[in-house]
Amino acid sequence: MSSPRRSTSRDDRSSAPPPPPPPIPTSTSPTPAASSPSSHVRSSSSSSLTRQRMITTLCFLAYYTCSISLVLFNRWLFSSEANGGLALPFPIMVTAAHLATNAVLAIVVIALLKLEPPLQA
Repeated sequence: MSSPRRSTSRDDRSSAPPPPPPPIPTSTSPTPAASSPSSHVRSSSSSSLTRQRMITTLCFLAYYTCSISLVLFNRWLFSSEANGGLALPFPIMVTAAHLATNAVLAIVVIALLKLEPPLQA
């Protein structure tokens, strides 16, 4: 004879508690790397990376400031003489000169500061 099967409803299944998460392994002993000379190397490379990020940020801000200044300068160059501008008729040539100037100055800054691309983590 077969025993009657108990039907499980959704309520029965949802009332069961979920299984506990697996335990997280912990280490109770101090790590030997904390007292080894290699930890000094890690902090040195970390400070070097921080310095490089600061330099990159400063270069970005300098470039951004120059670009804003050039936009305002262009506005003055091309505004009418009645508004105190020069009213130059060659906007594309002036914009091309500004782009070339920005490119040359960026190359000079990269060469002087010996900037390198950031390391991939």
